[in-house]
Amino acid sequence: MQFLGERPPRRPVIASLASAAREFNHWVGENAYHELSDRSGALWHLSVRQQLLPHPEYPTQTLYRLRLGLQTLLNQKNLVDTGVLDPVADARLLSLIGLDSIPIRLKERMIEASQVEEIRREFAAELDKIREYLKKNDLTAVKKQLVGRCVDRRSVFGHRLQQDNFDLEV
Repeated sequence: MQFLGERPPRRPVIASLASAAREFNHWVGENAYHELSDRSGALWHLSVRQQLLPHPEYPTQTLYRLRLGLQTLLNQKNLVDTGVLDPVADARLLSLIGLDSIPIRLKERMIEASQVEEIRREFAAELDKIREYLKKNDLTAVKKQLVGRCVDRRSVFGHRLQQDNFDLEV
């Protein structure tokens, strides 16, 4: 007769996935920080996607995975309000943008941990890093360059501005 601990099961066993998922979703919902502002005052939206997976090494444990995405939409008004474009000097570029919005997103980050407390700690640390990056770095020149690139791409290939996404690395 073999006991449960002697031989690992053939497939992953998660004791209470429903309660783990409920607790995890409740915590993420309570502690969501969805809007962050950068140094120039532009608002960035933080999206948090979560997954509960079987642990690859320990079949009786759960692996928590968070994917953090940071993105913003730039339009004429917030480009002028945040000082990225000057209404007089950049009038031609502003007229080319028109009423469209330009999406910019930071490269997605992934956090994995096997304990809820550990994923909470890592999420809080990662959120602090993102906030520090947005406050410390002046992204005005990068935004202006990406706006110009997006307008060029639209002019050459006939794309709509909503179809373009740019990856920046934190």
